[in-house]
Amino acid sequence: MRNRIIRFRIWDRQNEEMINWYELINNDKSLLLQVIESDLAEVMQFTGLTDKNGKDIYEGDIMFTGSHNRIIEWHESIAAFCSIASDKYFGFDGAEWHKWTIIGNIFENTDILLPSGKRSA
Repeated sequence: MRNRIIRFRIWDRQNEEMINWYELINNDKSLLLQVIESDLAEVMQFTGLTDKNGKDIYEGDIMFTGSHNRIIEWHESIAAFCSIASDKYFGFDGAEWHKWTIIGNIFENTDILLPSGKRSA
């Protein structure tokens, strides 16, 4: 069995900035718990996948497929990461995600969300 890479990043709602998981765990551990347990943070998990440029894909990323944008989300009912386009869910199974490009995320790049204004947070 192959080990999965487990990584996270955190959107700090109060300071409106993305925080690298390692920044938090390498600093005060009590701060880490306070951030995670508060409603001031949005924790996003690494999908285990990379885009065509080798950049890690996380929940909340906005990706350009070559023709349209998709938002990456965790879909609880099927226990899998999915991409969303126009309120339709698409699994990564068989998707050409390795040809897609990350163009932003739902917190820092609201100007490039889906046409419906769909936001997953």
